[in-house]
Amino acid sequence: MKKILFLIFLTAFAGTAFGQQIPKEPNKQLRQLAKYREEKGAEVRHQQSTSWGDGISHTWSSDLHSGKIDMNLVFDSICKTFNSLDKVASEFYHYECHAGKRDTTKYSLTFYRDEDKTDCIKGDTCDNYKIYYETAHFSRYWGCRYFSHSFTTPTGIDWEDIHPFDTISFKEQIQPIIDSFMALKGAKAYPVYWRHDVGYDDDVNKGLTSKKTVGWHEHKSQGLTTGTHYFIPLKHKEAVDALYKQLDSLTYNYVNNHPQQKYTYTFTKKFPGIHTGYPTTIVEGNCRPYAYIEEEDNYDHEYNLRFLQFEDGYHILSITTKGDIWIPYEWYKLKSWINGERVYLKGMKPKPRDL
Repeated sequence: MKKILFLIFLTAFAGTAFGQQIPKEPNKQLRQLAKYREEKGAEVRHQQSTSWGDGISHTWSSDLHSGKIDMNLVFDSICKTFNSLDKVASEFYHYECHAGKRDTTKYSLTFYRDEDKTDCIKGDTCDNYKIYYETAHFSRYWGCRYFSHSFTTPTGIDWEDIHPFDTISFKEQIQPIIDSFMALKGAKAYPVYWRHDVGYDDDVNKGLTSKKTVGWHEHKSQGLTTGTHYFIPLKHKEAVDALYKQLDSLTYNYVNNHPQQKYTYTFTKKFPGIHTGYPTTIVEGNCRPYAYIEEEDNYDHEYNLRFLQFEDGYHILSITTKGDIWIPYEWYKLKSWINGERVYLKGMKPKPRDL
Protein backbone atom coordinates (compact mmCIF):
# COMPACT_ATOMS: atom_id res chain seq x y z
CA MET A 1 0.00 0.00 0.00
CA LYS A 2 1.34 3.39 -0.93
CA LYS A 3 2.07 5.67 1.93
CA ILE A 4 -0.42 8.50 2.28
CA LEU A 5 0.53 11.61 4.17
CA PHE A 6 -2.36 13.72 5.34
CA LEU A 7 -1.60 16.97 7.12
CA ILE A 8 -4.02 19.65 8.14
CA PHE A 9 -3.47 22.75 10.23
CA LEU A 10 -6.29 25.04 11.25
CA THR A 11 -5.30 28.03 13.35
CA ALA A 12 -7.53 30.95 14.32
CA PHE A 13 -6.38 34.07 16.11
CA ALA A 14 -8.34 36.91 17.61
CA GLY A 15 -6.75 39.53 15.39
CA THR A 16 -6.83 42.25 18.02
CA ALA A 17 -3.73 43.85 16.54
CA PHE A 18 -5.61 44.35 13.30
CA GLY A 19 -9.01 45.35 14.60
CA GLN A 20 -8.08 48.98 15.25
CA GLN A 21 -7.14 50.46 11.88
CA ILE A 22 -6.70 49.21 8.33
CA PRO A 23 -3.13 49.61 7.05
CA LYS A 24 -2.81 51.93 4.06
CA GLU A 25 -0.65 49.44 2.19
CA PRO A 26 -1.01 45.66 1.63
CA ASN A 27 1.27 43.20 3.36
CA LYS A 28 4.81 43.67 2.03
CA GLN A 29 5.63 39.96 1.98
CA LEU A 30 2.57 39.15 -0.12
CA ARG A 31 3.27 42.00 -2.55
CA GLN A 32 6.90 40.87 -2.87
CA LEU A 33 5.58 37.41 -3.66
CA ALA A 34 3.68 38.82 -6.66
CA LYS A 35 6.80 40.56 -7.92
CA TYR A 36 8.78 37.36 -7.48
CA ARG A 37 6.21 35.42 -9.53
CA GLU A 38 6.54 37.93 -12.33
CA GLU A 39 10.32 37.67 -12.24
CA LYS A 40 10.01 33.91 -12.64
CA GLY A 41 7.76 34.22 -15.69
CA ALA A 42 4.26 34.11 -14.22
CA GLU A 43 1.60 36.58 -15.38
CA VAL A 44 0.10 38.54 -12.48
CA ARG A 45 -3.37 39.95 -13.16
CA HIS A 46 -4.31 43.10 -11.24
CA GLN A 47 -7.95 43.98 -10.73
CA GLN A 48 -9.27 47.03 -8.90
CA SER A 49 -12.89 47.75 -8.00
CA THR A 50 -15.19 49.69 -5.72
CA SER A 51 -16.63 47.68 -2.84
CA TRP A 52 -20.04 49.11 -2.03
CA GLY A 53 -18.73 51.71 0.38
CA ASP A 54 -16.16 49.49 2.12
CA GLY A 55 -13.37 50.97 0.00
CA ILE A 56 -11.35 50.13 -3.08
CA SER A 57 -10.39 46.47 -3.42
CA HIS A 58 -7.27 45.28 -5.22
CA THR A 59 -6.69 41.68 -6.30
CA TRP A 60 -3.44 40.27 -7.69
CA SER A 61 -3.92 36.78 -9.11
CA SER A 62 -1.97 34.23 -11.14
CA ASP A 63 -2.74 30.96 -12.87
CA LEU A 64 0.58 29.18 -12.36
CA HIS A 65 1.50 26.57 -14.94
CA SER A 66 4.65 24.77 -15.93
CA GLY A 67 6.73 25.91 -18.88
CA LYS A 68 8.79 29.04 -18.45
CA ILE A 69 8.02 29.11 -14.73
CA ASP A 70 10.31 27.31 -12.28
CA MET A 71 7.46 25.88 -10.22
CA ASN A 72 9.69 24.46 -7.50
CA LEU A 73 11.11 27.88 -6.67
CA VAL A 74 7.73 29.61 -6.90
CA PHE A 75 5.99 26.93 -4.85
CA ASP A 76 8.65 27.06 -2.12
CA SER A 77 8.46 30.86 -1.93
CA ILE A 78 4.66 30.76 -1.60
CA CYS A 79 4.75 28.15 1.17
CA LYS A 80 7.45 30.00 3.12
CA THR A 81 5.57 33.29 2.87
CA PHE A 82 2.29 31.80 4.11
CA ASN A 83 3.96 29.94 6.97
CA SER A 84 5.73 33.11 8.09
CA LEU A 85 2.37 34.91 8.42
CA ASP A 86 0.44 32.28 10.37
CA LYS A 87 0.94 33.94 13.76
CA VAL A 88 -0.05 37.46 12.68
CA ALA A 89 -3.09 36.66 10.54
CA SER A 90 -6.60 36.79 12.00
CA GLU A 91 -7.22 33.37 10.45
CA PHE A 92 -4.76 30.91 8.91
CA TYR A 93 -5.50 27.63 7.14
CA HIS A 94 -3.08 25.06 5.71
CA TYR A 95 -4.00 21.74 4.16
CA GLU A 96 -1.84 19.13 2.43
CA CYS A 97 -2.62 15.70 1.04
CA HIS A 98 -0.12 13.46 -0.79
CA ALA A 99 -1.73 10.41 -2.38
CA GLY A 100 0.34 8.82 -5.09
CA LYS A 101 1.26 11.53 -7.58
CA ARG A 102 -1.79 13.66 -6.88
CA ASP A 103 -0.48 16.25 -4.45
CA THR A 104 -2.93 18.75 -3.01
CA THR A 105 -1.88 21.88 -1.12
CA LYS A 106 -4.11 24.70 0.05
CA TYR A 107 -3.27 27.85 1.99
CA SER A 108 -5.56 30.62 3.12
CA LEU A 109 -5.06 33.59 5.42
CA THR A 110 -7.29 36.53 6.36
CA PHE A 111 -6.90 39.81 8.23
CA TYR A 112 -10.08 41.24 9.79
CA ARG A 113 -11.22 44.54 11.17
CA ASP A 114 -14.06 44.66 13.71
CA GLU A 115 -16.99 47.04 13.21
CA ASP A 116 -20.36 47.69 14.76
CA LYS A 117 -23.09 46.55 12.43
CA THR A 118 -25.87 49.15 12.28
CA ASP A 119 -28.04 47.75 9.51
CA CYS A 120 -29.18 44.50 11.15
CA ILE A 121 -32.68 43.25 10.49
CA LYS A 122 -34.89 43.69 13.53
CA GLY A 123 -34.66 40.65 15.76
CA ASP A 124 -31.21 39.54 14.62
CA THR A 125 -28.44 39.29 17.20
CA CYS A 126 -25.56 40.95 15.38
CA ASP A 127 -24.19 43.64 17.66
CA ASN A 128 -20.93 43.57 15.75
CA TYR A 129 -19.35 41.61 12.96
CA LYS A 130 -16.04 41.19 11.16
CA ILE A 131 -15.04 42.54 7.76
CA TYR A 132 -11.84 41.40 6.11
CA TYR A 133 -9.48 43.92 4.55
CA GLU A 134 -6.85 41.49 3.27
CA THR A 135 -6.86 37.86 2.14
CA ALA A 136 -4.53 35.48 0.32
CA HIS A 137 -5.20 32.03 -1.14
CA PHE A 138 -3.09 29.39 -2.84
CA SER A 139 -4.35 26.11 -4.35
CA ARG A 140 -2.31 23.34 -5.95
CA TYR A 141 -4.00 20.14 -7.12
CA TRP A 142 -3.85 17.84 -10.14
CA GLY A 143 -1.54 20.16 -12.02
CA CYS A 144 -3.66 23.28 -11.37
CA ARG A 145 -2.01 26.08 -9.43
CA TYR A 146 -3.74 29.33 -8.54
CA PHE A 147 -2.71 32.23 -6.29
CA SER A 148 -4.68 35.35 -5.31
CA HIS A 149 -4.06 38.23 -2.92
CA SER A 150 -6.73 40.86 -2.15
CA PHE A 151 -6.46 44.10 -0.19
CA THR A 152 -9.08 46.77 0.54
CA THR A 153 -8.23 50.42 1.17
CA PRO A 154 -10.88 52.61 2.83
CA THR A 155 -12.10 55.69 0.95
CA GLY A 156 -14.41 57.24 3.52
CA ILE A 157 -17.28 57.01 1.01
CA ASP A 158 -20.45 55.50 2.46
CA TRP A 159 -22.58 52.99 0.57
CA GLU A 160 -25.37 55.52 0.00
CA ASP A 161 -22.85 57.86 -1.67
CA ILE A 162 -21.77 55.30 -4.28
CA HIS A 163 -23.00 56.36 -7.74
CA PRO A 164 -23.51 54.49 -11.03
CA PHE A 165 -20.67 54.54 -13.51
CA ASP A 166 -20.87 57.70 -15.65
CA THR A 167 -20.49 56.28 -19.16
CA ILE A 168 -20.87 59.65 -20.88
CA SER A 169 -18.14 61.27 -18.80
CA PHE A 170 -15.80 58.31 -19.26
CA LYS A 171 -16.28 58.16 -23.04
CA GLU A 172 -15.52 61.88 -23.27
CA GLN A 173 -12.08 61.00 -21.90
CA ILE A 174 -11.25 58.13 -24.24
CA GLN A 175 -13.12 58.95 -27.47
CA PRO A 176 -10.67 61.58 -28.82
CA ILE A 177 -7.81 59.07 -28.49
CA ILE A 178 -9.71 56.30 -30.27
CA ASP A 179 -10.81 58.67 -33.02
CA SER A 180 -7.23 59.78 -33.67
CA PHE A 181 -6.16 56.17 -34.32
CA MET A 182 -9.07 55.58 -36.68
CA ALA A 183 -7.07 57.57 -39.25
CA LEU A 184 -4.71 54.58 -39.64
CA LYS A 185 -4.95 52.84 -43.01
CA GLY A 186 -7.50 50.04 -42.87
CA ALA A 187 -8.93 51.08 -39.49
CA LYS A 188 -12.71 50.84 -39.30
CA ALA A 189 -15.57 51.39 -36.89
CA TYR A 190 -18.77 49.30 -36.88
CA PRO A 191 -22.00 49.69 -34.91
CA VAL A 192 -22.78 46.97 -32.37
CA TYR A 193 -26.35 45.67 -32.01
CA TRP A 194 -26.88 42.46 -30.01
CA ARG A 195 -30.44 41.81 -28.86
CA HIS A 196 -32.10 38.88 -27.15
CA ASP A 197 -35.74 38.95 -26.12
CA VAL A 198 -37.60 37.10 -23.40
CA GLY A 199 -38.01 33.44 -24.28
CA TYR A 200 -35.07 33.14 -26.65
CA ASP A 201 -33.12 29.88 -26.20
CA ASP A 202 -29.88 31.00 -24.56
CA ASP A 203 -27.86 27.84 -25.12
CA VAL A 204 -24.25 29.08 -25.02
CA ASN A 205 -23.09 26.26 -27.29
CA LYS A 206 -25.38 27.44 -30.09
CA GLY A 207 -23.90 30.85 -30.72
CA LEU A 208 -22.71 32.63 -27.57
CA THR A 209 -19.26 32.92 -26.04
CA SER A 210 -20.60 34.13 -22.69
CA LYS A 211 -23.59 35.54 -20.88
CA LYS A 212 -23.91 37.59 -17.72
CA THR A 213 -26.91 38.54 -15.65
CA VAL A 214 -26.72 42.22 -14.72
CA GLY A 215 -28.74 43.90 -12.01
CA TRP A 216 -30.70 43.10 -8.90
CA HIS A 217 -33.87 41.58 -10.24
CA GLU A 218 -34.90 39.02 -12.83
CA HIS A 219 -34.46 40.22 -16.41
CA LYS A 220 -35.75 36.93 -17.84
CA SER A 221 -32.72 36.79 -20.13
CA GLN A 222 -33.65 39.97 -21.96
CA GLY A 223 -30.99 42.39 -23.07
CA LEU A 224 -29.82 44.90 -25.64
CA THR A 225 -26.13 45.70 -26.20
CA THR A 226 -25.18 48.65 -28.38
CA GLY A 227 -22.04 50.63 -29.03
CA THR A 228 -19.07 50.56 -31.37
CA HIS A 229 -16.64 47.90 -32.56
CA TYR A 230 -13.27 49.36 -33.63
CA PHE A 231 -10.84 47.42 -35.82
CA ILE A 232 -7.17 48.14 -36.61
CA PRO A 233 -5.20 45.86 -38.97
CA LEU A 234 -2.38 43.69 -37.63
CA LYS A 235 0.31 45.69 -39.47
CA HIS A 236 -0.17 48.64 -37.06
CA LYS A 237 1.19 46.80 -34.02
CA GLU A 238 3.33 49.66 -32.67
CA ALA A 239 0.48 52.14 -33.04
CA VAL A 240 -1.96 49.75 -31.35
CA ASP A 241 0.43 49.22 -28.43
CA ALA A 242 0.58 52.99 -28.00
CA LEU A 243 -3.23 53.25 -28.20
CA TYR A 244 -3.68 50.50 -25.63
CA LYS A 245 -1.29 52.17 -23.16
CA GLN A 246 -3.06 55.51 -23.55
CA LEU A 247 -6.50 53.98 -23.04
CA ASP A 248 -5.28 52.01 -20.04
CA SER A 249 -3.72 55.13 -18.52
CA LEU A 250 -6.85 57.24 -19.10
CA THR A 251 -9.04 54.50 -17.63
CA TYR A 252 -6.83 54.12 -14.56
CA ASN A 253 -6.80 57.87 -13.96
CA TYR A 254 -10.55 58.10 -14.42
CA VAL A 255 -11.49 55.38 -11.92
CA ASN A 256 -9.04 56.73 -9.35
CA ASN A 257 -10.46 60.22 -9.75
CA HIS A 258 -14.01 58.90 -9.35
CA PRO A 259 -13.89 56.45 -6.39
CA GLN A 260 -17.60 57.02 -5.77
CA GLN A 261 -18.53 55.35 -9.05
CA LYS A 262 -19.13 51.59 -9.31
CA TYR A 263 -16.52 49.95 -11.53
CA THR A 264 -14.07 47.08 -12.00
CA TYR A 265 -10.75 47.88 -13.68
CA THR A 266 -8.35 45.20 -14.94
CA PHE A 267 -4.71 45.92 -15.69
CA THR A 268 -2.69 44.04 -18.29
CA LYS A 269 0.73 45.17 -19.53
CA LYS A 270 0.02 44.81 -23.23
CA PHE A 271 -2.83 44.38 -25.70
CA PRO A 272 -4.52 41.03 -24.96
CA GLY A 273 -3.22 38.28 -27.23
CA ILE A 274 -4.95 35.81 -29.48
CA HIS A 275 -7.23 33.37 -27.67
CA THR A 276 -10.63 31.74 -27.93
CA GLY A 277 -12.62 34.80 -28.94
CA TYR A 278 -13.64 36.15 -25.53
CA PRO A 279 -12.59 39.83 -25.36
CA THR A 280 -10.59 40.98 -22.34
CA THR A 281 -12.11 43.75 -20.22
CA ILE A 282 -10.20 46.87 -19.19
CA VAL A 283 -13.10 48.49 -17.40
CA GLU A 284 -16.58 47.31 -16.50
CA GLY A 285 -18.85 50.04 -15.19
CA ASN A 286 -22.05 49.36 -13.28
CA CYS A 287 -24.47 52.00 -14.59
CA ARG A 288 -27.58 50.95 -12.69
CA PRO A 289 -29.40 53.10 -10.15
CA TYR A 290 -28.96 51.31 -6.82
CA ALA A 291 -32.51 51.80 -5.59
CA TYR A 292 -35.10 49.75 -7.46
CA ILE A 293 -37.34 51.94 -9.59
CA GLU A 294 -40.14 51.07 -12.00
CA GLU A 295 -38.37 52.77 -14.90
CA GLU A 296 -35.17 50.78 -14.36
CA ASP A 297 -35.30 49.11 -17.79
CA ASN A 298 -34.89 52.55 -19.34
CA TYR A 299 -31.45 52.87 -17.75
CA ASP A 300 -28.14 51.51 -18.98
CA HIS A 301 -27.03 48.66 -16.75
CA GLU A 302 -23.40 48.10 -17.70
CA TYR A 303 -20.63 49.66 -19.77
CA ASN A 304 -17.66 47.64 -21.06
CA LEU A 305 -14.39 48.60 -22.73
CA ARG A 306 -12.98 45.34 -24.12
CA PHE A 307 -10.07 44.24 -26.29
CA LEU A 308 -9.03 41.27 -28.39
CA GLN A 309 -6.23 40.52 -30.83
CA PHE A 310 -7.24 38.08 -33.52
CA GLU A 311 -5.66 36.71 -36.69
CA ASP A 312 -6.82 39.65 -38.77
CA GLY A 313 -5.94 42.44 -36.35
CA TYR A 314 -6.93 44.28 -33.19
CA HIS A 315 -10.51 44.67 -31.98
CA ILE A 316 -11.87 47.14 -29.43
CA LEU A 317 -15.41 47.13 -28.05
CA SER A 318 -16.98 50.17 -26.41
CA ILE A 319 -20.44 48.86 -25.51
CA THR A 320 -23.36 49.55 -23.20
CA THR A 321 -25.99 47.02 -22.14
CA LYS A 322 -29.56 47.25 -20.88
CA GLY A 323 -30.57 44.01 -19.17
CA ASP A 324 -28.35 40.92 -19.43
CA ILE A 325 -25.19 41.06 -21.51
CA TRP A 326 -24.63 38.24 -24.01
CA ILE A 327 -21.60 38.09 -26.29
CA PRO A 328 -22.34 36.32 -29.58
CA TYR A 329 -19.93 33.82 -31.04
CA GLU A 330 -17.79 35.54 -33.71
CA TRP A 331 -18.98 38.94 -32.51
CA TYR A 332 -16.02 40.52 -34.32
CA LYS A 333 -17.60 39.52 -37.69
CA LEU A 334 -21.14 40.66 -36.96
CA LYS A 335 -23.09 43.72 -37.93
CA SER A 336 -25.99 42.60 -35.76
CA TRP A 337 -27.25 39.63 -33.73
CA ILE A 338 -30.96 39.44 -32.91
CA ASN A 339 -32.30 36.34 -31.16
CA GLY A 340 -29.74 34.19 -32.94
CA GLU A 341 -30.25 35.77 -36.36
CA ARG A 342 -26.87 37.06 -37.55
CA VAL A 343 -26.02 39.71 -40.12
CA TYR A 344 -22.33 39.61 -41.02
CA LEU A 345 -20.12 42.56 -41.84
CA LYS A 346 -19.26 43.04 -45.47
CA GLY A 347 -16.55 40.58 -46.53
CA MET A 348 -16.89 38.53 -43.33
CA LYS A 349 -18.12 35.14 -44.49
CA PRO A 350 -19.48 32.80 -41.80
CA LYS A 351 -17.75 29.54 -41.10
CA PRO A 352 -19.69 26.31 -41.91
CA ARG A 353 -20.24 25.56 -38.23
CA ASP A 354 -22.04 28.91 -37.84
CA LEU A 355 -24.64 28.17 -40.51
